[in-house]
Amino acid sequence: MCIACSICGCRNAEEDFCNKALPLDSGQFRNIASMGERFAAVVKFVDSHDLDSLSPGRYDILGDDVYCNVSIVDLRDRDKAGFEVHEKYYDIHLPIEQDEMFGIKHVSECTAPTGPMDPAIDAQLFTDKVERTVLVHPGEAIIFAPGDAHSPNLGLGKQTKIVFKVKK
Repeated sequence: MCIACSICGCRNAEEDFCNKALPLDSGQFRNIASMGERFAAVVKFVDSHDLDSLSPGRYDILGDDVYCNVSIVDLRDRDKAGFEVHEKYYDIHLPIEQDEMFGIKHVSECTAPTGPMDPAIDAQLFTDKVERTVLVHPGEAIIFAPGDAHSPNLGLGKQTKIVFKVKK
């Protein structure tokens, strides 16, 4: 079972990686605070900031243990996207301006790495095709645990988004 799902309560017994968006105003999202001080800091940040008005850049919450990046990204076609996997950090993605698709895949099914894990960016990249996606709306979040293969930034146009990085 996905670690986030065990906290959010959806009890996704079929997968061990996230495949569900969590509304920010739901108990499911707020329940991630029970995963510890670092996740509680994310919930507090979301509750205490106007997310739509944050300027692009890095926001330190608990130093390198918890921070978020606000960025404007070009969304891409799923046929041109690959996957990423992190070792040290959870990713919590929040699209701000429009819907965003995320490719999801079990890391054991990723067969085309571009190289080894790069500790400098805490990522290993894969060129595997995106076959399965989850749609996330503004006002929702999706959580990827270390080891979850995910393909962010899928769609059309530009997207303002927030990505929280939570050290495991």
